Amino acid sequence: MGQEEANRFAFGSKSLVLWVTLLSVSGLVLLYAGDLVSLTTWILLLIVVCVPALLYHYLNFKRRAEDLLTQGVSLQPYSYTRQIRLIAVIAILGFGGLVAPLILSGFISADIWLGSLVGVLDGRLTYLTLFTVYVWIWERRHLGVLYRFEVWDGRSVTHVGLKFQKRSSI
Repeated sequence: MGQEEANRFAFGSKSLVLWVTLLSVSGLVLLYAGDLVSLTTWILLLIVVCVPALLYHYLNFKRRAEDLLTQGVSLQPYSYTRQIRLIAVIAILGFGGLVAPLILSGFISADIWLGSLVGVLDGRLTYLTLFTVYVWIWERRHLGVLYRFEVWDGRSVTHVGLKFQKRSSI
């Protein structure tokens, strides 16, 4: 294989503090400024965004955990086509996320609009927070550190995955 590059897999504690702060602020704003409709919309969309993302990443990580513990690395071939499709989907959803609230503001009540906008954002933050805490617990339980891992062949990535190092070998 070619040249290797590794970065810490789990987000840092500063990110976690920021996410929890943003979740708290948005919850307080909804409690203060919203009503039952906005709170219900917020909770519903928070769950709709958070649960599928959390399940996908949790199950994907669980499949790789055995390889990480036995071999120290879990690699898979890098797919440029999959990456291009993912970037296109993210761009479309991002654009839709920016434009949809503006278009919908003329058709739905302010309570539903506020609850849905904050619910989608908080769903993403909740997923990131919960998955980061899960990874931290997993690292602590197995006495090591996880890294994102890429293998490069010249100017292109050939494999991506995770690398696990025990704390005694760091």
